[in-house]
Amino acid sequence: MDWLLFGAILSINLFIYHHWAYPKILQLYANCKVKEKKNDTFKSRKYVSNDVDDGLPIITIVMPVYNEAKYLGDKLTNLLMLDYPVDKLNVVLGFDGCSDNSVEVAEQYLAQFELHSMHIELDVNKENHGKVHVINKLLRRYKEKSDILVLSDVSALISIDAMQIFAYRMSEDDIGIVTGDYQLYEDGSKGEAHYWKYQRNIRKAESVTGSIIGPPGALYAIKAALFEEIPFDTINDDFVFPMLLVSRGYRAVLDERI
Repeated sequence: MDWLLFGAILSINLFIYHHWAYPKILQLYANCKVKEKKNDTFKSRKYVSNDVDDGLPIITIVMPVYNEAKYLGDKLTNLLMLDYPVDKLNVVLGFDGCSDNSVEVAEQYLAQFELHSMHIELDVNKENHGKVHVINKLLRRYKEKSDILVLSDVSALISIDAMQIFAYRMSEDDIGIVTGDYQLYEDGSKGEAHYWKYQRNIRKAESVTGSIIGPPGALYAIKAALFEEIPFDTINDDFVFPMLLVSRGYRAVLDERI
């Protein structure tokens, strides 16, 4: 009976530490680290070309697509508005055996991308092979042609200067992964809103103190030279891809401006 009581007390204390004490301690430590943080010199180009553009890295945005016709038009419009030199930006869509009209929706935007001189590729597969297969194939194809590889979900809209911030943060040698502050367009229940606030606060504190654990798959960037394939049967690819780089000593950070 004493062992049962001990086990119950231990379990309760572990629960309290994980959900309450750990976030509080982490936040206190993060507040101390913020005071030591160097000055941020990032300045948005605001759609105006300048001499700095020549030194910006080449970025490739890769998006796996499976039956995303409902959201694809909004996402492609969003990509056309990104504030980054078009000669340094590639957009690649990997269609994974779609049974809806996702491909047709994307084809309707090809003329607009051509008008903006922005490179876009539609990689269409008639059979469904899974998200990891698409990611491995396209990142491998563009690894040598890019400095930064960006993975994004179709349903996630990107802030217009996100690519500039990715480029700015990736100039730091110890950083291998950068993600943004993932926010819901509309909160669901109070419980859901509280959960996301809890997750965001932990990620922000982790980013300041070291590395975040598992960036949201909606949008994150990695240094292209560091890319390595993962097994095709991986389930949490947005966790495994970044954590492979963290295990090699690189940091995964969150930038709230994205």
